[in-house]
Amino acid sequence: MKANKIIIAITLFSTFFSLTAQRKVIRSNDKGQESPLVQNGIFKNMIHLMPLSMTVGGLEAGYEQVVKEKQSIFFSGGFFLSQNAGGLSFNGNYQNLTGFKSEFQYRFYKRTINHRSNIFLAPSLLVKTTSAELTSYNVLTNKEEITTQSASSFALGYMLGVRNNVMDNIFVDFMIGGGINLPISGDAHKELHVPFFSPYQRGTQIRAGFNVVIALN
Repeated sequence: MKANKIIIAITLFSTFFSLTAQRKVIRSNDKGQESPLVQNGIFKNMIHLMPLSMTVGGLEAGYEQVVKEKQSIFFSGGFFLSQNAGGLSFNGNYQNLTGFKSEFQYRFYKRTINHRSNIFLAPSLLVKTTSAELTSYNVLTNKEEITTQSASSFALGYMLGVRNNVMDNIFVDFMIGGGINLPISGDAHKELHVPFFSPYQRGTQIRAGFNVVIALN
């Protein structure tokens, strides 16, 4: 598991810095040929879609409201219904996962929000809960037993992100960050913990994210 964490961390950091470097190259090569702005006016509203959540039976979306030229408020929410329990299959014989998460961010951008490429830093508050059924073998009764495990937690931290324009008013956000994760209720925070993507254990945790952003006037 430690080796997997290291591999995932290296991959995430490599992606993050390669995107930043690519943004600088494009800006220098296209100087005088393409405007750095998608439009002259500032976008006021943005819809966020989180496609990675669908790979584990989830549906997650968000809304970003611009409050200043370089600042915005971001809310997101999602729920998860997965028969195979997504990433928990690596921790044991889990199934029938259900969960909910909600996040708030206040974003500070380096450039005005109508730029084709940008960097942002966002203090965040994340609250989430999940439960899943674990099938185990009882050597005393010589039978399989199904128990329901649950965990809830909240996290205070920050996310550092890169935003790039794909086409017209569509962007992609790549984020990595972390903070202090504190359990609220439940007794299976270690068992239901998925590093980087769904941390539940107490302590400082690293997490990452990827959003498709549709900007509205």
